[in-house]
Amino acid sequence: MSTNQPLLDYSPLQEDQLLEFGVNPSIHAMCTGPVPWIGVKVDFIDGNYKGEYGVVRGVDHYKTDIEKKSGLMLTVERYTFAALGSNRLVKVDYNNVRYHKTKLFLCNVYQPSKKQSFYLPNSLSEDESQTSSVPSDASTPMPSTPMVSTPMPTEWEKWTIFMGPWSATYDYSPQLPMPSMFRSPSPPAPSSLLLPPAEPLEENIFGNAWILHPGLTGIEIAVDLKPDTSLGSLGKKSQVYVKRFPDSNGIFQLMSGQTIVPWQLVIPFHDHPKPATEKRLMVVARNLLPHIGKLVRQIHHFYKNKRTEKNHLLLLTMVECPGLAEEIGHECLEMHPNDLEFVKETPAERKFSKGLLRDLRKEYSYSPVETRPRMTDSNGILTF
Repeated sequence: MSTNQPLLDYSPLQEDQLLEFGVNPSIHAMCTGPVPWIGVKVDFIDGNYKGEYGVVRGVDHYKTDIEKKSGLMLTVERYTFAALGSNRLVKVDYNNVRYHKTKLFLCNVYQPSKKQSFYLPNSLSEDESQTSSVPSDASTPMPSTPMVSTPMPTEWEKWTIFMGPWSATYDYSPQLPMPSMFRSPSPPAPSSLLLPPAEPLEENIFGNAWILHPGLTGIEIAVDLKPDTSLGSLGKKSQVYVKRFPDSNGIFQLMSGQTIVPWQLVIPFHDHPKPATEKRLMVVARNLLPHIGKLVRQIHHFYKNKRTEKNHLLLLTMVECPGLAEEIGHECLEMHPNDLEFVKETPAERKFSKGLLRDLRKEYSYSPVETRPRMTDSNGILTF
């Protein structure tokens, strides 16, 4: 029907129907006006879904005597990448979520109106009362003399609008002084004092020593080795896997089996992942720093802007608990083959993963291979 009326208003239940279906009369109170926060994006800050985010799809009120419970149960659609390609609806307490990318409760951002007072949480927590944008003493009289001033931003504005010193996430550590147009520039240093530009250090973990990145600790990665007599026949006839881990003295070493491998001899594996057909387990090893160390598998592929092999990228899903207990993670990434390296796995584990991802890959197989820009945010996460 196109009446836009709640079902209970359009066709009220009779007494016998209320008894038969166990409908609580208080449900009517939830339908007398718009339900707050529908469609608002929130972050999970506690529970099984901590670190994820989603959108509010429903709000229910319940009675509770537990102080930590708000009395409000939110139905949230998780923004997660599931095996069937759909998002999941979960129920969480109001106190376990915050407004997206802030530490603010939903009431601090969208205070329920008088009509929505049924959905007010039982009590404000300390955090909520501190982040409330309402002044603590609203009865304080204003001065009679008009004042011209810039109002300070509220907590909500600090989290969502402002940048720089007024931002809630501003870093107050010592910074370099900003240049001033009223300050004369410093005289140039004598040529004898000028130093030649520093050459990049080989110890830079984001350069040639990528294998030493802390995110790769404990992961057996396939690599090639430069010829060296100290390694004997290692790497000459078979694939080499190296792993970074601390020794008994707390010093990190690269090991292949029982052999210590100097990091200077490690070079990326010659066999790069194939965007269209790759099924092996991989790890993000370079370039996108927030994702280094994440284990991923290919689910589809595309061309970035131009249909050339150089622009052929992989669409990946993160995986957790690699092995025969492997699970599909909650992130979808877009990566160039050069950013990835292969991880050691058994044939049984690879066979298990093929079954795990079969439905997901099949769903993408119906889509054509696109030529498009990347669809990732500044952190490299796919946005839908």
